Amino acid sequence: MAFSSTLVVVPVNTAPHASTPRSPQVRTRERARAELAEKLAEQREREKANETDLVEFFRNDELLTEADAARAAAVTAAQRDYDTTLASVQQRQAECLRTLADRGEKVDDLTALTGLSSTEVHKLLKQAPPTPQTKATETAPAATTTVA
Repeated sequence: MAFSSTLVVVPVNTAPHASTPRSPQVRTRERARAELAEKLAEQREREKANETDLVEFFRNDELLTEADAARAAAVTAAQRDYDTTLASVQQRQAECLRTLADRGEKVDDLTALTGLSSTEVHKLLKQAPPTPQTKATETAPAATTTVA
């Protein structure tokens, strides 16, 4: 038996699946991969949008923290201003009541004139510095009357 040395060339189709039909399993697998790829792309888009929203959320959270700190500082300053004004006003009220008392007004009269309670009038009178008239009244000798 003699063998011939002839080379037979068989053409190979390089186009994918051009002439050979794909099996149902291959088509199913390709379809599944395409569906998964689409879902993954949608998930990536959703996560990117979520990241953008979370960045904005945390940026606003920081702004809220800054606003809370600014409010607390403003409240502290306002309370300090109020306390200073209150002390000044009460001191002036006390001085006015002291002057009225030095002119002979009694506590009952001062309560009727001001609408304050007798406790409030006494408190203000105690915090008022003595006026020159108060000092003179306190140091003047008591008037004595002699009956003849």
